Amino acid sequence: MNSSFLYHAWGLYNHKCTREEYKGNTIILHIEAKERKKDCPKCGHRQLVKNGFRVRDFIGLPIGGKKVIIRMKVQRYKCKNQD
Repeated sequence: MNSSFLYHAWGLYNHKCTREEYKGNTIILHIEAKERKKDCPKCGHRQLVKNGFRVRDFIGLPIGGKKVIIRMKVQRYKCKNQD
């Protein structure tokens, strides 16, 4: 899916669509962030390491009578400064 469509339809300008699924009357859009988080929100330290991820589902408005699910992979990070 075009990144322009994600921006204009849902305001997702820092995300990209990695794949699309069509199951029955449902469209599932798999999206990820284009760039990673820059610094720790607690201490401001800039060295972060990946610490797994979570998958979150958001219900979008129907397109052509089909249910839309936006499935987002959210990367988790851990600060090297805080142990």
